[in-house]
Amino acid sequence: MKSAFRKVAVLLVVFVFSSLTGVHMFNLTGRDINKDRYIEVFAEDDIRVTTADLNLRSGPGTQYSVIAVMPKGTSVTVLSVSGSWAKVIYGSKEGYAHTAYMTQVSTQIMVTTANLNMRTGPSTSYSVIRVIPNGAEVKVLSTSNGWARVVYGGSEGYSSLSYLKLKSTLPSTGETIMVTTANLNMRTGPSTSYSVIRVIPLGAEVKVLSSSNGWARVLYGGSEGYSSLSYLRLPVTSTDIRVTTEELNLRSGPSVSYSIIAVMPKGAKVTVLSVSGSWAKVNYQGKIGYAHTGYLVKEGTYASSTVITKGLVNASTKQIALTFDAGWEFETTLPLLDMLDQHGVKATFFLRALWVKDHPDLAKEILKRGHSIQNHSLTHPHMREMTEAEIRKEFTDSTAIFKNVLGITPALFRPPFGEYNDTVLKVAGEQGYKYTVMWSIDTIDWATTYNGVNIDAKYITDKVLDRATDKDIVLMHIAYMKTVDALPRMIQTLKDRGYTFKTVPQMVP
Repeated sequence: MKSAFRKVAVLLVVFVFSSLTGVHMFNLTGRDINKDRYIEVFAEDDIRVTTADLNLRSGPGTQYSVIAVMPKGTSVTVLSVSGSWAKVIYGSKEGYAHTAYMTQVSTQIMVTTANLNMRTGPSTSYSVIRVIPNGAEVKVLSTSNGWARVVYGGSEGYSSLSYLKLKSTLPSTGETIMVTTANLNMRTGPSTSYSVIRVIPLGAEVKVLSSSNGWARVLYGGSEGYSSLSYLRLPVTSTDIRVTTEELNLRSGPSVSYSIIAVMPKGAKVTVLSVSGSWAKVNYQGKIGYAHTGYLVKEGTYASSTVITKGLVNASTKQIALTFDAGWEFETTLPLLDMLDQHGVKATFFLRALWVKDHPDLAKEILKRGHSIQNHSLTHPHMREMTEAEIRKEFTDSTAIFKNVLGITPALFRPPFGEYNDTVLKVAGEQGYKYTVMWSIDTIDWATTYNGVNIDAKYITDKVLDRATDKDIVLMHIAYMKTVDALPRMIQTLKDRGYTFKTVPQMVP
């Protein structure tokens, strides 16, 4: 079976009984957890177990045909995840399954505490494949009802968990930082017979001063004591970077019943520390919490934003889009809107987000009159000169303003000065901007003169009429009365030529 070979942190959920996952509690030597919740371990492969009878489909959606039905409790290898669908290997078959009905388990390394039988199934009634010697390291793929599915010496089978223990990753001496994998008791001495000093919360970093016989002498929050090594791990350095596909809640635990720590904007980057079922434990700007995997995709899953200069939708009549950019000027907004109303034309306005923040009433009036508002950046910078982090902030902050002030999430982006590069397009795509909209006709209405020619209303009108073709996108600005004065003859002549005026969103798929 081909492995995914991704080092990710995963959660092995331990319950007395769970009707959702079907995983039963098992005991490990040296267990000393304040509240049994889960053990966090490391996986080389992304192995998951079905939590119900689950369809294996030929593609990532319910419209695809069913290849096989995987019984509840089946282990599969996950090759990749996109949205709520995973590409998996089941036996010799490769297909797609919904992540909501799979729980992620560990491929942790454990050590035998005696000569241990490997059997063909999870009980003593199954035949013995081989005997694993005392002290041998085995790979544990999954666990259930006190039995582990293991790999050892090229063989795969089942062994009793009673004779397996976690492999310690800590040297016997020397200080190091480790992280708790459950709410963990700190005791006055190295056994459960000693009294509890305090409870160290799940996910806390502790300084380990030394270790012996499965116990660590630790420092946490100004206290010194002893805690079980079974529930301490080295800090995760994860390369599993994902991007939010929608505005997404970061919660204090892995379900909607937990409180919201933060709201992550669409397109935000998070580091995934571990995954259990449909929930991921993530690091978002230094905050550790949980988010639903259905709204997280691998970084790079988004296609870069596509640059367009004309409309893409074919129609039975000729179409043209009038667009107006706004940077700082605003005085001509109402006259411009009145002129468009007089001629029954709906246009597209690419607004600088801080313009929207400074002039919310005007921005709302544009929407009220039926026009489309799209993104023209936050500050109108030269984006090719910016770092990726700076570019991403332009998008996240500007998108937030449009949503907060106007209640909309723009889907189109026009770069300031028409400047962009691969990084701008990549980030725009991650942020949900499918198209980066340029233009096919530039009226140059921002200039007073150009190549010795006066740029007045007649020049603007003639420029459009001389060059107009089907699906054109015309660039103008909110700033100048000459632009407003150019509209009557421009619009009427184009109508006479059989053109229909459309917004840019109406001209793209």
